[in-house]
Amino acid sequence: MTTRKPANQAAKPANAPVKRAARKQTASKTPGQKLIDDLSEPGDPFSLRILIEQAGHAADYLARMNALLNGDREAWLQVKIGTETTEVVVNNVLIQQRAQSEQLRKLIAAVHARRGKAPSKPNGASPLEKY
Repeated sequence: MTTRKPANQAAKPANAPVKRAARKQTASKTPGQKLIDDLSEPGDPFSLRILIEQAGHAADYLARMNALLNGDREAWLQVKIGTETTEVVVNNVLIQQRAQSEQLRKLIAAVHARRGKAPSKPNGASPLEKY
């Protein structure tokens, strides 16, 4: 049987890990988070909170589509597979952006209608009454 050797008492301690540079955290909120903060009130029922959260998600999705339409290079998908070139096709972004805008408008209107804050007529009067 082999005997164990005593641990080296003079061994140097391991080097402490090098600290990485801290990541820059963006303190700014997303458009969806801002919308949720703006529409939320203490004591909102669950059904209203769901509508508000859906509106927030729609606002974030709309912001990403706006970045695509504005040509934000980081918003586009990039695929690199070895030496092959891959083409990524994005269809109907403008159509989706318009549909998402309409959906967001409807969600916000539904939130205001649930609270009874939205006037039934613009500026308190029917636009057809002046004609």
